[in-house]
Amino acid sequence: MTTATQTGQPLLTAADRCDRCPSRAYVRFFTSSGALELCAHHFNKNESLITRAGYVIHDERYRLYVAPRV
Repeated sequence: MTTATQTGQPLLTAADRCDRCPSRAYVRFFTSSGALELCAHHFNKNESLITRAGYVIHDERYRLYVAPRV
């Protein structure tokens, strides 16, 4: 089952890094081996494979487009 969540409270912080490059992670998905975190670029590149596999996905890419609160 694939679930993309967008909660009001972000789970990923600036300290969370992509498992493929040093960029900030915006997506976390859960496999039988554990959680993986990806930046928006690497998730976009592999989204069809990840969703077809049926992993539970926590997606915070929306944060890239939301103005920060001041």
